[in-house]
Amino acid sequence: MRGLDRLLQIISSPRYEESYARAKSAYTCLICGRPANGFTDLSSELEYRISALCQVCQKECFSGTSLDSPAMKSPSGGHGLNLATRSFKT
Repeated sequence: MRGLDRLLQIISSPRYEESYARAKSAYTCLICGRPANGFTDLSSELEYRISALCQVCQKECFSGTSLDSPAMKSPSGGHGLNLATRSFKT
């Protein structure tokens, strides 16, 4: 769960958009900063395009994560990450 907690911390940061853009432009990982290469399958490579997480960090963040874990609970008690307070540039 440590990886998912770290991801949530990064997403909540006021500098998230800048960090995300920097990781994507350098093809590095948003969490660990290592090069984002060596993906094991197409799904993992596509996930990088969405999250900017390398293979190792994807596994750490998402393997074994269930919808009942505390990190996946929204403040309203439902499931899913609550990103309603984030504003994203389009």
